[in-house]
Amino acid sequence: MDAPRRHTYKVATKVRAWGPLPTVTAGIISKSAMTIYAKKLTSEQSAWLEQYEKETGFEPMYQEDIDSGDKTFLEAAKANVRWFEEWSSDAHLRIAANIPGALDALMAGVAQAR
Repeated sequence: MDAPRRHTYKVATKVRAWGPLPTVTAGIISKSAMTIYAKKLTSEQSAWLEQYEKETGFEPMYQEDIDSGDKTFLEAAKANVRWFEEWSSDAHLRIAANIPGALDALMAGVAQAR
């Protein structure tokens, strides 16, 4: 049997290599895919990071910065929220601007209004 594939992705400013790709069932990432590894967290902070990952589908960034003291948990959490807001806004604009037939429907409505 082949060794599991590994994937690498950027977390904050450091590149981390992770084990096998997460299991995805019907678009939902399995609980085993959670990547909360910061050590200096309260149970509430850890739960928040787990919720962030569950709700967004993205690994919380800046966990190494929390452990090293470069960022407080609050700074890291706000940076994650800000990043996700920017990402989702950009994705929304790209998706909404590219709906097949939407421009034709808009133009047909304009033509009927005249």
